[in-house]
Amino acid sequence: QVRRPLSMAIILMALQQYCGINGVWYYSTEFFTQAGLPNPLAGSLLSSVIFMFATLASVPLIEKAGRRRLLLRGQIGAATSLAL
Repeated sequence: QVRRPLSMAIILMALQQYCGINGVWYYSTEFFTQAGLPNPLAGSLLSSVIFMFATLASVPLIEKAGRRRLLLRGQIGAATSLAL
């Protein structure tokens, strides 16, 4: 009973690592430095705050649309992008 949901969770987490967002957040201060911002840490903080509020705003929308359907479509899109 637990094996299939656990396997799906592990696969989804592993596939999420390939989307590249972790690298963007890790190097965000360097991105903002190269973009010419006088305070790249403030730019990184502001983008993190915007990301947090966007995440909070999206939770009701995700619940309304259905998690399973969104996860399946998102994974198909990610797999297609990786294949190209």
